[in-house]
Amino acid sequence: MGLGSYRKNLGRVAAVLGILQGVSWTFLTLVAIIIHYWQPAIETGTTYTRLIQIMLYSKFLVDDGSVSGTTFILNPNNFVVIMWIYFVISVLWDSFSVDMLTAINHNKKRRAIVERLWGILTLFISLLDLVVTILLATDYAACGNASPEGVTMDEFFCYTSVGIAMTIAGRGFTLWVVNIVLSIVLFRETYEDIREDDSNASVNTPKHVYI
Repeated sequence: MGLGSYRKNLGRVAAVLGILQGVSWTFLTLVAIIIHYWQPAIETGTTYTRLIQIMLYSKFLVDDGSVSGTTFILNPNNFVVIMWIYFVISVLWDSFSVDMLTAINHNKKRRAIVERLWGILTLFISLLDLVVTILLATDYAACGNASPEGVTMDEFFCYTSVGIAMTIAGRGFTLWVVNIVLSIVLFRETYEDIREDDSNASVNTPKHVYI
């Protein structure tokens, strides 16, 4: 069955977004994993950017004891496990997206199956994004106790660094919604394709007449 321009463009957009996100998250998670095990020394400083870097380094990547006074769910040891999970599924996402783009461009018969697998993986990634974002939101709340005296400098940089991580985990939130919408739409479209293919197959099946 041939594909209309709408279906092809929809699949291509989904595949390209999957490739871009997969490559980006593969790179980000690989860097985080390397830093966690390598534990390079980080330069100290008092600039805004440097203090944010130090907080991100100590909170998520390397347990240097500088934030041990605060109870966080996502400490460096837990965070690296999540990074490994993201690394594996990001590589899979890249592979599925490239295969889907190839199947669409060459009108391969496996296109519907690949699109459905892409949708399943994307929904799983979106669910993982949601879980990690919720965990980060819990850590965000643990940065301070909202005292009447206001936010301390340490609390401010904790809020900022965790907020940055939460935004990345939620894919800017807009992209997270786009991923869910694309996966659901592809599910619906491939379901209709499979039903139509089954219907055509039953119609074209030769009838045997017995005398």
